[in-house]
Parts: sequence; structure tokens; C-alpha cells
Amino acid sequence: MKKLIITIAGAATCLFSQSSLAHGFTQTDLQNLVEAYAFVYQQKQLIENARKQFPNDKHLMIEVSASEAVWNTDYPNSEEALLSHIDEFGLTREKLTGKLEAKLRKFNSNRRFHNKNEALKLVHQFTGVTDHPTQDEKRIFATVSDVTFSEYPAEELFVHKKTYSESLPREPNKSPRKFQISLPESWEKKPLDHPFSLGYWTKSDEHALITVLVLRERQTDDLPFFREYRYLMKRIKEDSAAIWKEYGPLEDESIAKGRIDADFVGDSATGTALLLDWKGSDKIEKNHPFFYHSYVAEYFDFDENIRVEFTIASPDAETTEKTAEKYRKLRNHIFNSVKVIFN
Repeated sequence: MKKLIITIAGAATCLFSQSSLAHGFTQTDLQNLVEAYAFVYQQKQLIENARKQFPNDKHLMIEVSASEAVWNTDYPNSEEALLSHIDEFGLTREKLTGKLEAKLRKFNSNRRFHNKNEALKLVHQFTGVTDHPTQDEKRIFATVSDVTFSEYPAEELFVHKKTYSESLPREPNKSPRKFQISLPESWEKKPLDHPFSLGYWTKSDEHALITVLVLRERQTDDLPFFREYRYLMKRIKEDSAAIWKEYGPLEDESIAKGRIDADFVGDSATGTALLLDWKGSDKIEKNHPFFYHSYVAEYFDFDENIRVEFTIASPDAETTEKTAEKYRKLRNHIFNSVKVIFN
């Protein structure tokens, strides 16, 4: 029965492998940060060189200034943010310059453009003012976004939001539906081998890992687990106080439960979501204990439920709770972004 209450996203394995995007403390994380810093350094050189070489070209100067302003709005204080995070690895500015010498030599202060079109193209490329960024550029932008908004993760959602949409397969006589959720663009969507998964995203934050897992449970899924789970959710939805005595105390601690409004768009005006709040500990193996805090929003949609799990996991309880508080606003924004659209 204990395992009926909540399915913790597969965060723990990722926590110790630290293979997700954004800022952990692995060699890959350092490489991503150094790569992003080199990009920002080159960007500054390009802008300075364009202004030196074409100071009297009014149109070009306007475009360069506009591109620079867009970057500074989207990634405020990005250079200092990158240096601050790189410093956590013990890599000083002097060491960093040496590490980047081979790359930076190509963008020295004496570089000249062949013409103003080349200058404008490169300035656009290095300030993100392009409709078709390369995969490398997307990775760099994600790294810069992550560190720029590392202290205020909820703000990143408003500046760099990505909305994901998944069709919900239906029986022939049922109207089609679509599920939507929005997350910061720097979060990595990962494949998950789960028959009911609608999406799985991860983000590293130093020693903690944050995950979002979306599951769909249908009344037609005739499995004992989901039959019991739906019964449990129905009881909780009805606010039966006895449910907590019947199913607890558990290895996980129930902290709170409540309701929020869910945004169902289309034929159905409103829906109801139930909020659950859990924390606990587990082990991947004997030498790898971890502590998690998981927030669950259950969206009840007639013959099926959509469950969104927002989980923080780390090797110690204090880090987990500090990270949970840091991401509280973002968690709420993600929950409130959920839509079930009736086509």
C-alpha cells in the first residue's frame, strides 16, 4: 500500500550520475560553463569590433545596439553570472583565460569583418537574434539562461518559457484532447520508459536534482495498481479524514493537502486539481541514500487523471528543503500552466 501513494520520478539515479543539463558539479558541467563563457566573451569582442570598424554606419549601429539590448534583457549580467559559477569549481579568471586561449585567439581585438553584412550576421548569431540556432548554440543559451536565473528560477519561466504539448489518445467515440505544460527552456526533456508517461524533465542545481514527471491514468487501464490508486484518489478528493488513518503512517510523510483551480480549456469550463505534498528518503544502493521532497498535482478529468510530480532530491535533507523553498514559486507556475484542451 505504501507504494500507492506516490511515484517518485526517477531522480535518484540521475542525481548521482549528474547527466542532466544545467549546473551540477561534474566535469561536463564545467565544460558547459566554460563553453558558454567563451561564447559571451566572443560576443563582446564582435560588438566592440563592429563599432570600431563601422562607426558611421547608422543602420548597422542601431542593429548592433538593438541586438545587444535584446541579449542583456534575456540574459542580464550573464558574464558575471558565468564567472561566479565557474569560480565554484576553483577556476579563477586567470586560469580560465589560459584555458580558453586557443579559442579566444580567433576573436582578438584587431579582428576585421569583410563587410558590414558579415558583421551584422555574426552579431545576430552571437546575441541569439536568429530564428535557427544550431544545437551547440541551443546548449549554450540553455547554460547561460540557467546560471543567469539561478537565484530566481521562477523568473526564467517568464523570459525563456517552452510549452510542451501531447495528444491524449482516445477511443473512437471520444473527442480528442491535448495536454499542455510550460517549463523553463533550459530544463532538459528526457525519454522515460513508462507506459503512462506524458513527459519527464530534469534540471541540476549544484548538489540537488529537480524533476518534473507527468503521468496519465485512465479508467480503462485495468491494472490492480491503478484501480487501487484511483480509489485512493477518489477518497482523498472527497476529503475523507479517515483516509490518512487507513493508509498511514507511511514511509513518506504527508505534509499538506489542498486544492487549486485547473485550467481545462474547451467544452469543459473548469476542472479541479488536488495538491499533495510529500517528503522522505530512500537509497539507490547501500552507499547512496537520498532525500526527496515531492509535490503532486492531480488533475481530475472525467474518465482519466493527469498527475504532475515536481520532485527535489539530494544527498542530504537540508539541501533538499532549501532547494524546495527556492523552487516553490516556479513549482506553482508550472502547476498553473497545465491545460487539458478539448479539440
